[in-house]
Amino acid sequence: MSNIDFSRIISAGDAADRQLVAHRDAVKAECRRRILAALPFEVQTNIAQAIASHATALASGLDPDGAEAASGLSAEDVAGSATTRDWIARMRAACAELAANPSAPYRDDTAWPALPASVAALAARF
Repeated sequence: MSNIDFSRIISAGDAADRQLVAHRDAVKAECRRRILAALPFEVQTNIAQAIASHATALASGLDPDGAEAASGLSAEDVAGSATTRDWIARMRAACAELAANPSAPYRDDTAWPALPASVAALAARF
């Protein structure tokens, strides 16, 4: 009788696949952490609701000042929300690129797109 459990032996290819999956999962977790640090779920939800309220106010015939009063968002804030979506898209693209490269320094701040000041300012209000 042997003390070796042959059912637990994995090939080098399987080990490399597991390592790549672990790297990919770590990169995705880091991306999520960075996005949520800048824009927690509650902030994202509040911004989305304010944008919907702003659009509804404009669609109902209010002028931009009335829409701002109804939603709390200025035209600049609405434009800034597009910057927010762009930053998240760039974060996801960086995530995919870093996940594909097992030697990528994904914990390094320079590997990720910088948070635009307008996004940080908008998030701080919500």
